[in-house]
Amino acid sequence: MMLGIKSHKAFLRASIRRRRSQLRSNPDYRSFLAQEFEKNSKDLFSFLKEGDAVVAFLPLVHEPPIEKILLNLINRKINIFVPVVKPSRQLAWVRWVPDAPSVHNVLGIDEPVGEEYGSEIFLDADIRLMPALAVDVEGHRLGQGGGFYDTLCAALTEQHLQSTYTVIFDEDLLDGLPYEKHDFITPAVLTPSGPRRLRS
Repeated sequence: MMLGIKSHKAFLRASIRRRRSQLRSNPDYRSFLAQEFEKNSKDLFSFLKEGDAVVAFLPLVHEPPIEKILLNLINRKINIFVPVVKPSRQLAWVRWVPDAPSVHNVLGIDEPVGEEYGSEIFLDADIRLMPALAVDVEGHRLGQGGGFYDTLCAALTEQHLQSTYTVIFDEDLLDGLPYEKHDFITPAVLTPSGPRRLRS
């Protein structure tokens, strides 16, 4: 039976989440992936200087482990901003430091507490790192289904796209994905194997 686009997306999300949930029971493998992310992304961040800004995300246990990357950037005095969920599918941004206080958001996820900034932080950052469940080789991105990043990314210019990466596991880069007109097409991915550009 042929699935509609929304049903196909829901099926894929459930399948990927089940596979990713296995990371909870394999901390050694997660640690290995964290080291691979750190090792293979160094060139990507090498141009950054003190005071530059990176927008990223604080990964949950089933998401790509980029904590080492973020800590290394902070040690270089680079500002890290992470999202906090707001009403109407909007995101605000808070500067993150290790051991920052946090609260549960409406989705039950811990978010840092601090001064909140608007979308200008996302647009003006020197590098943007976004989460996703999967990306295909044409750049179609499958998110969690909230639409937060599709809204934000609609404002990205061609110049912005040169420094925008979707962070996934290697096995989440697929040959094809169902997509809709409003879905963001990511120009590049960052996986444990390193950055890969999908389109110029």
